[in-house]
Amino acid sequence: MTKFAAFSSNELTLQRRSVGIVVGLVDDKGVRIISYGKAKQNTDQVVNADSVFEIGSVTKVFTATLLSDMVERGEVSLNDPISIYLSTSLKTPTRNGKEITLLDLSTQTSGLPELA
Repeated sequence: MTKFAAFSSNELTLQRRSVGIVVGLVDDKGVRIISYGKAKQNTDQVVNADSVFEIGSVTKVFTATLLSDMVERGEVSLNDPISIYLSTSLKTPTRNGKEITLLDLSTQTSGLPELA
């Protein structure tokens, strides 16, 4: 049993903190996808590289880092409305008559609802 499988078995099966996990690794050996567990409780559907997960707060640090790098390189501005980066077929909401900006998203002040 690999260290990852042992960890996953303990966290998912014994500790019941979650039901499934998928990890992508990129290193000098190439790209690897490692998965363990099920898509949800009371199902036989296992997770794999194509599984869809709701991402949570863990992504905020990575997103903020990438955004700040893009601002520093002049690729985007924090005052840019999000509509210029989305398909024209999407109707982006406004808040108090103002378009939502990248700054609003990055500071969580856009007024968009939380996922239910």
